[in-house]
Amino acid sequence: MENFIIPRFCSLLAFIVLIGCASPQPEIAEIATESSTVAPSVVAEETAQPTRTPRPTWTTIPTNTPQSNTPLPPTDSPATMTPLPKETATLAPTDTVAPTAEITTEVATAATALPPTIAVATTAAPATNVPTTQSSPTTIPATATATTVPASATPLAPTATALPPTATQIPATATPIPPTAVPTSAALSIGALASLPEGQEVTITGNVVNASSFSAGFKFTVADSTGRISMVMFSNTYDDCWDKNVLNVGATVVVTGEIGRFENELQIVPQWGGGVDVITPAYAYAPPQTVANLPSVIGQRAMIEGEIVAVDITETFTKIDVNDGTGVVEVFLWNNIWVRVPDKDSLAAGQRIKAVGIVGEFRGTIQLAPPLPYDIVRT
Repeated sequence: MENFIIPRFCSLLAFIVLIGCASPQPEIAEIATESSTVAPSVVAEETAQPTRTPRPTWTTIPTNTPQSNTPLPPTDSPATMTPLPKETATLAPTDTVAPTAEITTEVATAATALPPTIAVATTAAPATNVPTTQSSPTTIPATATATTVPASATPLAPTATALPPTATQIPATATPIPPTAVPTSAALSIGALASLPEGQEVTITGNVVNASSFSAGFKFTVADSTGRISMVMFSNTYDDCWDKNVLNVGATVVVTGEIGRFENELQIVPQWGGGVDVITPAYAYAPPQTVANLPSVIGQRAMIEGEIVAVDITETFTKIDVNDGTGVVEVFLWNNIWVRVPDKDSLAAGQRIKAVGIVGEFRGTIQLAPPLPYDIVRT
């Protein structure tokens, strides 16, 4: 009988304790929750008692536990977010505040160690670096001591001042250029050329007083108040001359060429067509003559005008018979002249022309020999 009553009594006592623990009292549940998280040793003692065997049924009980009535408020302050015990609440501020105090003291010490020029810059604009966070606002102005920018900006002025001296050196390098642009030689008088050595390049100015031709080119006599000289233009130089159509007897020219001598005759030889510049142009002209009067002016320049009777072209020369009404004269052109006559293909019987040349005689025949291609002009 006694063995039966004692177990029943223990079971009844355990049931009463279980009902008391499961009652919805916020204070007891909160204490049980906090004790289960803070003091794990107490839970171990309760599980060791035989009266706490139905604990799994007690943990799955109701949804109206006090945990649902304690949501965390959405505040920024860490002190109001968690209802931790006093021991934990006192430790958290200590861990966060202590580094802040140390940083503040270190920044203050660094601020005092800065040079006077940087210290002035830090006090000039503290408001522009105000932080957006509310935690430890006193440390942000100290971090605003990134005032090394004004200090680094100050050395730029000396760098900018060093540029003008560099620019002043450019005119010095440009000054030697004008002397090199000065001409090395000026026009010489023709009379002064006789004393110069052959091959020396000179420039002269004079008037063309005569013109003739030879198998390899053309020759002009140029004169000034001091003398005369022969200007020799080989065929390639003549063809390259831009002013060859107005280079005739009566023109004023500026000639640049080399001094030379041929059969004891002083010559100037241009090396290219641009070495002969015609200042005053001249065209085919000579005193007009009739064919009947040509025998009286042999060896002189003359001009006749008439109608072509016949044209005879050979490999070495060309003959054009011209009748002016007083007679027929033979206009004789060597081949190097004929090939350069303008519009020579249009010259045929019946065409009227004007011819300028030297009057001569060959085997009893009066001839007129034009020295230049432009001495044959269609009329």
